[in-house]
Amino acid sequence: MPWNDKDALTPQALNSRSGLVFNVKDPDFGAVGDGSTDDTAAITAAISAATTAGGGVVHFSRGTYLVDNLVLADNVALAGEGYHSVLLQSGATNTALVSYTGTQAAPVAVTTASGVSSGDTGVTVGATSSFATDDYVVLGSDELVPNSTAGDTTFGELLEVQGIDSSTLSFRGMVTRNYAPGDTPSALPVTMLEGARVNNLRMVNNTPGTLTNGFVSFRFCREPRTENVWFEKGDGSALFFGHCAGGAVNNSWARDLTDDSGNNRFGYHILAAGATRDLRISNFHTIGGRHAFTTGGVSSAKTGTPQGIAITNGTCTGSGQPGFDTHQEGLNITFVNCSSIGNLSRGFRTRAPRTKFVGCVADTNLTDGFHISSDASNCQIQDCTASNNKQVGADGTGNGFRIEAPNAILSGCVAQNNNRAGFLIGNGSGGREVTDTVLVNCRSTNNHLGTTADAGCVHLDSKTTGVTLSGCDLSNETNAVFFTEGSGAVRMLGCNIHDMNSAATFGGVLPTDMAILGNIGAPDSIGQHFDVQNDSALFLNGTAFQLVTSDTTADDANKSSRLGALPYSSNSAPIVVAFTQGRVSSNILSVGGGTSAGLAATEVDIYTAANNNTATGTRQVRVDSAGRLILSASTLSMAEAGAAGGLAGDATGEAGEIAWGSSSNVSFLYVCVSSNSWMRATLNPF
Repeated sequence: MPWNDKDALTPQALNSRSGLVFNVKDPDFGAVGDGSTDDTAAITAAISAATTAGGGVVHFSRGTYLVDNLVLADNVALAGEGYHSVLLQSGATNTALVSYTGTQAAPVAVTTASGVSSGDTGVTVGATSSFATDDYVVLGSDELVPNSTAGDTTFGELLEVQGIDSSTLSFRGMVTRNYAPGDTPSALPVTMLEGARVNNLRMVNNTPGTLTNGFVSFRFCREPRTENVWFEKGDGSALFFGHCAGGAVNNSWARDLTDDSGNNRFGYHILAAGATRDLRISNFHTIGGRHAFTTGGVSSAKTGTPQGIAITNGTCTGSGQPGFDTHQEGLNITFVNCSSIGNLSRGFRTRAPRTKFVGCVADTNLTDGFHISSDASNCQIQDCTASNNKQVGADGTGNGFRIEAPNAILSGCVAQNNNRAGFLIGNGSGGREVTDTVLVNCRSTNNHLGTTADAGCVHLDSKTTGVTLSGCDLSNETNAVFFTEGSGAVRMLGCNIHDMNSAATFGGVLPTDMAILGNIGAPDSIGQHFDVQNDSALFLNGTAFQLVTSDTTADDANKSSRLGALPYSSNSAPIVVAFTQGRVSSNILSVGGGTSAGLAATEVDIYTAANNNTATGTRQVRVDSAGRLILSASTLSMAEAGAAGGLAGDATGEAGEIAWGSSSNVSFLYVCVSSNSWMRATLNPF
């Protein structure tokens, strides 16, 4: 059978034979693709043909198509041939270049008297006629998201309807939060658009700086997807997901998106807004713009908080704001193996609760590597690295990890070569109290490269309490292991402290409750010690460190730095207990030492407690540099010399020892003049 060109499997032939592919250059549609002819009408005709056929692929062969405002329907996909299939945004209208939008009806009031609770699997509504099984509802209320960027975003979530019974909607899955009856909970009926696909295309804004609505918009879509798409010089979001159920982005690239918040242009590569949930984003790169990814923010999707979003293998460089971000609208957002390098602000920032970072890298950003802001409680950072983050000429920034929200857990993280602290925990003079922060197997080394005095391996800012370090490695700090500002409840367990260049392990105003347990440190200089200035510190099982108590307060009512142990019983006085562990078994306890400056002691003094007039109190006992024992003028008390009748029972002694004894109502004072040789004098009453 002879070959006929009409039999070739060209897009045109596929279109005429199967109805699956609609090539915009088909004579039936007439797109030119020369970059100057407006092809909007031709492409719209191809989209209409695909819609009439019940779906299909609108195909763009190589070329540059000047277009604007392409509106897509169910199961109609856009696909090109890669980087050289270009949609050039003409800017004729201030709308997204490509739009997929489902439908919504008017919200219906939830009539359950007690409202809706987390864990519920259904709600009672005033009427069910506008709902359908397998469609979705946006369950929400009038309760505002605290501190949201737009200021009027309310809580809400997307739920799939599993069944309808009389006045009750049942859901696939459970409600994730509470909606109080006083906040007017409601259910918004949604019919999702299906089959939204954009693949193998490049999109460029022909007139950057004039639009606000970006390139591709998915609203009320089920499982929208993009793959192998490039975005350049756009205004607004390159990819916008509003109230979407599921969806995927793979191999996306964005460059030079306009970041002009003053004119409502936000250069987001990917924005998840409204009640979008279960979106998967992977293998994407962002150069410039505002954020590679964020949630919420300023958008028209005002009800709902995105949740269950997974962002994997993303990179960002040169952004004007944090490379990766969430606004307050968000829940359970996870970043995995993402890199934020060379941005003009933070590497990563979250303002949403329960955000998680795994295996991410923040390097050479202008301020902090990772920032957990005050609204982002219960976050986790695992196996992440923050290095070389700094701000030229501003030493107050450039921390490796900055934690400003409670209940954060950091494990396996590394902070190195940052301008300020390795880990900064606390919220300064404002914001909420930061409690219960845990660092496990983390490392801080060679930070505090700036000149600020208030930095360290770990900086505990004010409004901080309940910080625990376990198994951490802390080294090469020029200031202190800890720098604290009046915080409380610090636990440091099983850490390795080494190669320190600081004068103290603790600096600043010390916490009011501190425990140091089982830490390992081999100080390289006498200056490496725990400088404790509080009255409730507990140090247990420390090895190779010094304990220095320092206080110059004269008033005994204000004295601190008390080292003590619990009494043996409720009616006995507190005691100081010392245990030594040596290489040779011995039951001899030797007490010696020197000053905090590392000088050997040449004199030992024992004082009574300080009083209101002196800082040291009254000296009662002194051993001078010649080894002489000098007692105060107060009552002299010595041990009795052996059995009754003098030294007959025990004559052992060394020269210089003094004892006393009595026999037959006569008292004697004994002086040992040489080994085991004594002389005595009778003591007569005055």
